[in-house]
Amino acid sequence: MKAIQFKKTDCQLWGNNLEAITKEFGGVFEFKGSRLGDRTTIFKAPNGQEKLVRLGDWILEIDGVIVVLNNEEYQLLQSEQKLKEIKDRIDGEVKQHQHRVRVGIVKHQAEPAKDLGQMISDSIKSAIKKDQQRGGLLAGNKFSEGGYIKPPYITEMENQIKALSTMVSALDCRLNVLSGGK
Repeated sequence: MKAIQFKKTDCQLWGNNLEAITKEFGGVFEFKGSRLGDRTTIFKAPNGQEKLVRLGDWILEIDGVIVVLNNEEYQLLQSEQKLKEIKDRIDGEVKQHQHRVRVGIVKHQAEPAKDLGQMISDSIKSAIKKDQQRGGLLAGNKFSEGGYIKPPYITEMENQIKALSTMVSALDCRLNVLSGGK
């Protein structure tokens, strides 16, 4: 994107930067009206476009198209482009960090780490609790007093799960020792 502001130059009372603009974009300027009155400046681009230009306006070429913006619009365009650059940079940093977490270079710090055994144990306990509720696969028989009796196969399953949870915790501890952890 090329951009030049159409402005007065310091060297002449009525001068402006027409030469710099025509050098950058090609094309010619055409003036209509009196010098002191309502003078209209028209920029005629080499591709046939004609744009009305006032002092302080910005002339831009974007993908071969000439666009004229007032100073406020140009500043908004610049700030929007700056925001896009910042967003792209942040997105890049986030993707780089996510890649590092996936590869294992960095550990994810969002929440405190749980032992593998604890996570498995919690998952199993929640599944059992859900299935022990009324209508679940592990629901017991209801006494007339309002209590539940636990069938023997459920007690056996709970004991096996506790043993499995203990073994997983021991394996997790051993893995931590071998990897240089605890």
